[in-house]
Amino acid sequence: MTVSLIGLDASTASNVMNCLKDLSRRGRTVIFSIHQPRSSIFKIFDTVMFMCKGRCVYHGSIKDVIPYFARHGYQCEPYENPADYVLDVLIDVSRKPEILIRLNNLYNITHVDLSALVHRQDSSINHENIEHERRKYKVKAARSVGAEIFYLSQRTLRNAMRNPALALSQTLASIIIAVALIVVILVLVIMMMLSGFLIDLPSVFIWLSWIQWISAFRYASNVLTINEFQGLIFCLPNQTDFCPMTGDEILDKRGLAHSNAWDLWKNFFALTVMALLLFILAYIQLIRIKKPK
Repeated sequence: MTVSLIGLDASTASNVMNCLKDLSRRGRTVIFSIHQPRSSIFKIFDTVMFMCKGRCVYHGSIKDVIPYFARHGYQCEPYENPADYVLDVLIDVSRKPEILIRLNNLYNITHVDLSALVHRQDSSINHENIEHERRKYKVKAARSVGAEIFYLSQRTLRNAMRNPALALSQTLASIIIAVALIVVILVLVIMMMLSGFLIDLPSVFIWLSWIQWISAFRYASNVLTINEFQGLIFCLPNQTDFCPMTGDEILDKRGLAHSNAWDLWKNFFALTVMALLLFILAYIQLIRIKKPK
């Protein structure tokens, strides 16, 4: 992880690092990067790695940092912050490629030697004893789902009580969106039912028949119906001239005028007018929105 202590006071920064320290003491491996910490925070670390221009120049215990660099000609003043001291060393090393390469080679040699030593020690360890010792320590179980729900609900309730304006605005916003969705769906269903495609318009109550004139579904359905049925002739497949019904009769039965071209194109005109009206209303609403300065 990347720990950012920028903008935090000394006490808060120390608390953050102490929490990570406690987490590592519970059997967790915590690896993080940090930039120029204060001396009290620097002492909390167990192991540190310093890199310069992509090369590792030190990796080891925190107490061996100053002696290690002192052996290579970089002395630390008695009351100097070790983190600032290391940063000054890395800045100086970055300007001297030969020293950077030498420190990196020393790290590589030491790392190889330590890896071989650890491998030899690991082969001589009795893993049964390790397993026996490990069983002595019990990992603290996580809280139950019920406890997590309780504490999270408690925190949410406290936030709502401490900031009632925010809670009220969020509640009203969610209610308004839900009501808007219900109203839109209801309007669309009513307009679709009164479009003449599902229900014959002559059978609709008079006090509801006016909705057909503002239904976009009605004009679209009229275009499709007139285009498909006008001039269509249905004849029996037994090579007779008997045709029980024609497409024009179906249009007359449904009450759709189709005698001239305007009866078809007036539906396109109505759809165009409705689309332009909606675009204009949307444009007016966008203009009314206050832009942030």
